This record gives sequence, C-alpha cells and structure tokens, in this order.
Amino acid sequence: MRALLIKEIKDIFNNWTAMTIVVAFFVISGLFLWVFPDTSYFSFGYATSELFFTVAYYLMLFVIPVLTVSFFSGEYRYGTFETLSMIPQSWGSIVTAKFLAGMFVVLLIILISIPSMSVIGDIALSGDMDRGQIIGSYFGLLLIGACFVALSVATSTFFENSSVAFLIAIVIGFVCYGGLGFIANMRIWSPDMKYAIESMGWEYHGDYLSRGVLPLRTIMYLLLWITGLLTLAIWNLKRRNF
Repeated sequence: MRALLIKEIKDIFNNWTAMTIVVAFFVISGLFLWVFPDTSYFSFGYATSELFFTVAYYLMLFVIPVLTVSFFSGEYRYGTFETLSMIPQSWGSIVTAKFLAGMFVVLLIILISIPSMSVIGDIALSGDMDRGQIIGSYFGLLLIGACFVALSVATSTFFENSSVAFLIAIVIGFVCYGGLGFIANMRIWSPDMKYAIESMGWEYHGDYLSRGVLPLRTIMYLLLWITGLLTLAIWNLKRRNF
C-alpha cells in the first residue's frame, strides 16, 4: 500500500494544478481576512481565527474535490480500472491509499496556514488568542477535511465523468456541511427537530471543536462518516469489479 500511496501523491502533484489550487486557497482566504471590506481586519479593527476557519471549510469544499474526485473516475475514463483491479492489493488497501493521498493535501493546507495564524495571533485584540480554540479548530479542520476527502473518494467510484463526480461531491458536501444548518433554521420545525437536523451537519460539530473542547461524541460522529463513506467506496468497487 505504501507504493500505491506514494504514486497517488505524485499523481496529485505531477503538474502545477495542485499547487496552483493550494496557493489560490490562501490567496482567497487572505482576501477575506485583509482586503474585502465586509470581513477584513482593517474594517473591524481586530482579528480572530474564527473567520479564517469559516472560510477554510468552504474553500476546502471546492478544493478537495478538484484534487481528489478523479481518483477512481479517472481510472474508469482512461481504461486503467482493470489494471488497478489486478494489482496484489485489496480494494480496502487501494481506497485507503487514495484517501491518505487526499489527506496529504489537507495536511499541507494546515501546515501552510500556521504562519497566518501566527500573524492573526500577533494582532489579535486580546494580544493572545486561546491556544485551546486554535488546536480545536485545527482538529476540526482535519476531521472535516477527512470527511470531504472520503466523500470525494466515494463519489468518484460511482461516475466515469470527473466533472459530474465533482459537481455531485460539491452538492453533497455542501448539504452535509452547512446545508443542514440552513434547513434547520427554517421556522417550520419544532425546537427538538431543529436541534436534531442541525446536529447532523458537519458544521455543527466543527463549531464545537473550535471552542477548544474535544467531545468524544463529535469525534466519533465524524469518524463514523469517514468510515461509512470509505466503506461505501469499497462496496461499489467490488460491485463494479464483480
């Protein structure tokens, strides 16, 4: 599996597309933090990490599918799926290798963002941001980023057309992350139903983690999503290869 993982990472970064997208991620987030008048530090006179992570989640919703949704749809399109099915690896190992390659992108984004957090911390209104909140926010970014990767991997197993897989991954990702929160805020629900719908969304659990607490229920819920999506991918690959 190690050789396959290395191959997948090289495939992601075998051209300038991946690095261009990663750079664009930080350019866009920087525009929200420092330039756009409705959100910038210069408009409000103070800086917090909350805006960065809010923007980061929604940018990852687009960035991760762009870089990972062709993991299997590309194999179908270029006729290499049969070759992939004959390598001496189980479908579980193949899916895991592709998932970890996608997580490499998430980790790269997190590592590159650390200097930005240092700058925000230096100019924060309080003079020193809560380190617990920063750690919790990064942990949430890691887990929800993993959910986006697992979703892209699973979606790519169902479609030969990468563009279709990309659009489906974005739509499902939006619903799972923030869409359920919008639905929950409709006035047609009872308080209990509103809470039930809202708590199913990834954003709800990301907000919990950003407070600096790491509730086991939240961690297990997101891990269940990741495991379920990867299991779905394995099942569909076995079905197609039957």
